[in-house]
Amino acid sequence: MSSGKEDLWVFISDPLHVDMKCFQFWLNGHPVSKTSQYLIDTYSKQQAFQGVDPDDIGREANDQYRTFHLLEPYLASPLSFEKHNFFHVDPSVVSELIERYFDFDSGFMREMVGRRLSNKLRDHMDDISERTRLEEGSCLRQFDNLRRVYKKVISLNHVHPSSLPVAQMLQTNFRISSKLARRYVRVIFLVYHRFEVKKKLQFMTFADFEFLAETLLPRWTAQHVRGQTADSELDQIFSIHLHPKLISKLRDLKTLMSSTHNLVNDYATLVRQKLGKTWEDQKKLKEVEHRIYSFLKLLLNTGAALSQPKQFRDFLSNAVEFIAEPCKRIELTYTEMEDVLTEIETCFHTIAESFTQMPDRHRQQLQDSWLRYAEGMRLLILHVYDRVGE
Repeated sequence: MSSGKEDLWVFISDPLHVDMKCFQFWLNGHPVSKTSQYLIDTYSKQQAFQGVDPDDIGREANDQYRTFHLLEPYLASPLSFEKHNFFHVDPSVVSELIERYFDFDSGFMREMVGRRLSNKLRDHMDDISERTRLEEGSCLRQFDNLRRVYKKVISLNHVHPSSLPVAQMLQTNFRISSKLARRYVRVIFLVYHRFEVKKKLQFMTFADFEFLAETLLPRWTAQHVRGQTADSELDQIFSIHLHPKLISKLRDLKTLMSSTHNLVNDYATLVRQKLGKTWEDQKKLKEVEHRIYSFLKLLLNTGAALSQPKQFRDFLSNAVEFIAEPCKRIELTYTEMEDVLTEIETCFHTIAESFTQMPDRHRQQLQDSWLRYAEGMRLLILHVYDRVGE
């Protein structure tokens, strides 16, 4: 006859024990049953765990999942970890938990480029889960984190640049590493400007879009930040908005070039002459000569329209369609494409010298703005050139 009594086992851990393998499974959106089975299969092969009841391992996984659910509100709002006394967690463990919680998958973020972070999009995480082969729970966590970080950056960056560099502000508010903060700076820039990705840029990976962001942020949003590395440049970014002075000067330049008789033709002629001194393939040179004028017109028009969100969203797609693809059709090599874009940059100095009716300071500002803009375009076009038309 049963006494009706049951054994009750109580385990107390101080500081809180976190199994990082379990935590990663939970972050990835896997059910506790899958995590339990993984742990049972893993530990059964280890001598130290021989004889351990698999049910005990399953109970440990369940306990870990309950702990993660209790921790999640604090992981989602990392500053709250410093204000509560409910959990005693080693600071180094807290840092790792937060870093892993806010980390993201490149495939998921590729899906976010060009989209609004709306509730409607959140409701379709099942579709994104299917395309990315990530669990829906993982997609939801990454989406919520992205929207959380995005709102913080926009709220502090809406009208004026933040008093702190964006990456540093993210480290301060979310307690993430400098490396992860820089990745979020790139992502927020991409999401905010909603670049067109469906026309000519479907071949681009998330790494390509990260390159786009780290190319434009120090050249088009700031006073032409220069650093020894791409990371050091991103650490100096205070705003994700295009720099107003750059936009203004490019607009002035387009007006000046269009209103001055034959100035764009003179510019094209200079570029053709420079290429003619080094290129031996006369057939290719002749093919390019017919196109340089239209390339310059496109670059001038695109630069002048960067203040219009729709034009900025389409700028790289248009550059691929109207510069890279025509050059691919006449079989320009990567090096030859680089020659064309480089001469467009370097020849502008001679064109700027013809602006004799304006003050030296204004002429220098126009030249600096054009070079910042043209350098960014050159780097981006060359980055994707070998894959255009594939």
